[in-house]
Amino acid sequence: MAKNCITRLNKVLETLDNENISQVGYDEFKTLTPVGNPQLWKSKAPKGYRPGNAKRSTSLTANIIDADYAYAVRLDNGYSSQAPDGMTKPTIEHIRDYIFSKLGVRI
Repeated sequence: MAKNCITRLNKVLETLDNENISQVGYDEFKTLTPVGNPQLWKSKAPKGYRPGNAKRSTSLTANIIDADYAYAVRLDNGYSSQAPDGMTKPTIEHIRDYIFSKLGVRI
């Protein structure tokens, strides 16, 4: 029984590697980050508008996802119809599901 617990604990430690979990979270967060679509806007896009600033300005540094743009909180609060639940909550749920699947836990 103790050997089984040690094997399971080693699997947990391997699965919960910070860099791996951070990368899984970053990939999901960036996938969920909306890209500006002027066709969905009430007003016209500014001259020279280039969609994708939010995705371009999101980075992973020292296991921290950094959404470095002025309207990050607004998007995360569901402002965009492309991400009505924001990015943080679905990313956390994705990480949870990833860990559970790696550990063989069914939810």
